[in-house]
Formats: sequence, structure tokens, C-alpha cells
Amino acid sequence: MMNLFSAMLLGKDSLMTYQQLFQMVGHNIANVNTEGYSRQIAELQSVPPEALGYSSSGRGVDLQSIFAVRSQFINAQVVDKQQLQSRNDTLAEALSAVEALFSEANDNGLSDSLGEFFSKWSDVANQPTDLATREEMIRNAQNLAARVSGSYQDLTVQQGLQNDKIGVLVDEINTIGHSIAALNVQITTAENCGQEANDLLDERARLIRQVSEKIGVNVNYEQSSGAATLTISNRPFVVGSEVNELSAIRDTTNSSYYDVHIATSSLSSVDITGEIANGEVGGLLAARDTVIPELKQQLDNLAYGLITHVNAIHQTGFALDGTTTSQDFFVDFTPTAVGDYTGAAASLEVNPALVADATLLAVSATGAAGNNETALALAALVNETDVVDADNDGTADFGSFHDYLHSTYAWLGNQTSAAKNEADSYDTLLTNLDNNRDSISGVSLDEEASCLMQYQKTYNAIAQFISVVDGLTDTLLSIGT
Repeated sequence: MMNLFSAMLLGKDSLMTYQQLFQMVGHNIANVNTEGYSRQIAELQSVPPEALGYSSSGRGVDLQSIFAVRSQFINAQVVDKQQLQSRNDTLAEALSAVEALFSEANDNGLSDSLGEFFSKWSDVANQPTDLATREEMIRNAQNLAARVSGSYQDLTVQQGLQNDKIGVLVDEINTIGHSIAALNVQITTAENCGQEANDLLDERARLIRQVSEKIGVNVNYEQSSGAATLTISNRPFVVGSEVNELSAIRDTTNSSYYDVHIATSSLSSVDITGEIANGEVGGLLAARDTVIPELKQQLDNLAYGLITHVNAIHQTGFALDGTTTSQDFFVDFTPTAVGDYTGAAASLEVNPALVADATLLAVSATGAAGNNETALALAALVNETDVVDADNDGTADFGSFHDYLHSTYAWLGNQTSAAKNEADSYDTLLTNLDNNRDSISGVSLDEEASCLMQYQKTYNAIAQFISVVDGLTDTLLSIGT
């Protein structure tokens, strides 16, 4: 049976065990508001009994381990949904900025300028010989050209802003990658030494979620070592302690915008730009390389339609002095290939000869000074159909200029709304996942208080046990004397 010395050791060891439990509870309480912290719980085990002749005696309790309560499945779902939410949120933000460029709220938008342009032709038709009216017509046309070319340039500026953000994100992703690799080493070392790495695992999970906000990643965990392997576009990014860094390399064939490469060795890398779909980088690439170029193409289509149809009619008219000038109204534009009108919007300009001499404006269809048929034909273009080559096949086939512009606005609005709706949907999913995670891994102060009271009672009882054993030891020693 247990002697008094063994009983004293049992009490001492048990007190030390419960001191560790107090520390664990305190650690949980202190981290109740720490992002990504997983509640820690203890696994207690009875100390194997000590053989004493034909009998044995228990030796108290031992702290087997302290482990964090976490769901690997939920964590994986969070990473997956986070990169999708970030992609759509970033895209929606970028497109909202683009939408603001086409705002008609100030009555000076592109649609208003287009309508005013055709309205001024009606004014000229009403006063075909009035020089001031002709000059006002030309100034208005210059304003329209400036609005079109300015909108095109604004879109280019937006592309540049998205591009700059990509360069910054690449550096941030590499920094996080190195932090994850360092944690891999610390976690592996701790677990190989039999130590708990709960806080390190939480920090790594937080960083993995952070990197998934910035770019789409896949994560695999090595059960034997505890290390995490991250891949981007199915290519290794973080493997153990090693990081295959991303790099932003300017592409001279694409306006010197950044292509994203991932290292395959110390001397080489591979371009993965076209493979990145998610995270902030995916959203920025979608805005820079897909949505904004489509908008620029639609502006080019509109500008080319204006140039060709306005010029075609204007060339048939006569100047104020009755001469046939065959003047273009807008500076002519020649496509580089059938249906390729790239640059038409950016270069849209009123013929400088007309700007210098408004009498050259073709208003008359007969040469008579009072005739206004050419001006009326130009004013009527506002309602003409099949004036824009919407499908870039070389043939004008889409409604009116206003119809085409409004369809462009509607397309942009749909793209923006779709991105916002997707972002909101994934945000809701993330909220639910975070709530589920908190229900499993989060710290409950009520639960920790309950554990604290339970451990306190047990600790006090063990202390009382030691006090009794101490008293018995004194009694035994007094008998011996």
C-alpha cells in the first residue's frame, strides 16, 4: 500500500499538473479575442500504478497533452471560400470605380455629349449660314471627341492602377510565404521534440487564410512532419522550409503590364498569369485584362461607327461658299484588320481644317447657301440603326449610337452587379463558416470559468490531501521520538 512519502509525491505531482491546467485556462481566456485562436483543452491520464509487492498503488494524475480544438475541414472550406470572396470583392471594387467614370449624374456624361452632338446639327440646319452656330457645332463635336478619348484614357489609367496593385500584392504574398515556411520549421521541430505547437498552428492557419485573400492557393498538410505545402496554379509555392517566390515581370507585348511568374528553380520561372483566377490578384487580373479591355473595345466600336457614318454623309455636302470640299468631319481612322478598331476612341478628333475654318462645315446638299439637307441627314443619324459593328466582323449591325452606348453601360452594370452578388454570397458563406469554427474552436468565457472552478476545487482538495499527509507524517515522526 502507499506509504506517506509516496502520498506526498502524488500530491505534489498532482498539484503541478493542475497548475498547468490553470495556465492553459488562463491562456484561453487571454486569447478570447485573438483572431484565429483555437481553444485548448487538456487530456489527463492516470499515472500507472506502482507495484508494491503483491499490491499496487495509484500515483495520481498526469497531463498527457494539451491540444487545440479545430476542424481541418472547416479551415479548408474557409481558405477555399476566402479566395473566391476576395476575387469578386476586388473585381466589384475595381468595376465600381470604372462605373463612376461613365456617370451621367452631372449632365455632362458621354450619353449627354452624344445627344448634344446630334442636337447641334439640328441647330445648324435651322441656321445654315450662321457662322456662330457652325462654330458652336464644332466646339460641341470637340467636346464629344474629348469625352470619348478621355473615357478611353481613364480606362487605361484604371488598368494601370490595377496593375500597380498586382506588383504590391506579389511582394506581400512572398513575405507571407516566407513566414509560413518559417512556421513549418518551428512546428516540425516542436512536434518532433514531443512539444505542443498549438499556437504556431493557429498562426500558420491565420497566415494561410491571409494569403488566400490575396491569391488562390491549395493547401496540403503532411501528417508525419506537420508541415503545410501550398501550391499556386498547381505549382509548389511553399514546401516545408522552401519558398518558390512569385515575381511580377513586365510584359512588353501587353502595355508593360505585370505578368505573374512563379519560380521553378533559382534560375528559372514560369508565367502563371493566365492561370490565376482567385484572390485579390485574380480579381485585379480580371478587371485589367478582361473587363476593361472589353469596355475599351466597345468604345472603339462606337468611335469607329461615328467616324465612318458622320464622315460618309459630311463628304457629300458643300461648304458655306458652295464648293465641294469632300472634307471628313472626324479625322479618318483605318483599321489594322477587318473588325479591329483598336485606337479609334483614343484618336477621335474633329478635322483640324474645320476647327480652323467653320465655313468648311458641310451643311448644304446642293451648294446653295440656304440648303440644310446635309445637316438634317447628320442630325437624323441619332435615330439611324445598324451604325456600330458590335461583333467586330467588319459590318455595322447594331442599333443606334445611343442604343449601343446604353448596352455598354448595361453590360458594365451587369458585370459589376454579378461580382458584388458573388462577393456577398461568399461573404455570407464565410460568416457561417466562421460561426461554425467559433462554435468548435472559439473560447467561451462561461465554459472556461466553469473549468476554472472545477480545477480550483480539485486543486484545493489535493492541497488538503497534502496537508493531511503532512500531519500524519508529523504524528509518525513524533511516535518515533
